Amino acid sequence: MEVSNPIRSNPYKDEPQAADGMGTDTRSAREIYQEIILENIEYRHLVQNNQIDRERLDELVELIVTRSVPQERPSVLPETIIRRRW
Repeated sequence: MEVSNPIRSNPYKDEPQAADGMGTDTRSAREIYQEIILENIEYRHLVQNNQIDRERLDELVELIVTRSVPQERPSVLPETIIRRRW
C-alpha cells in the first residue's frame, strides 16, 4: 500500500528550470515556505472565520515559517522568545 505525502519535497519541480539547473523563481526561501504553509493550513478560509483571532493566527504562521526555513531557524527556539510571543 502506497502512502501519499501531501507535502512535496520540491513544490516547484514541475516549473521551468534555467539551463544551469537553478530555479527561475526569484522569491526568497522564506516567501516560498510561507506560501506553502498558508496554502496547507487554508489560511484564506481561516481569516474569514470571525471566531478566529487574526492577530494570533498571524503570530502562529510567523512562528511556523520561522521554524520551517532552514537557514533562518535557530537550532533551539529559546523559551523566552516563545513566552514573549504568547
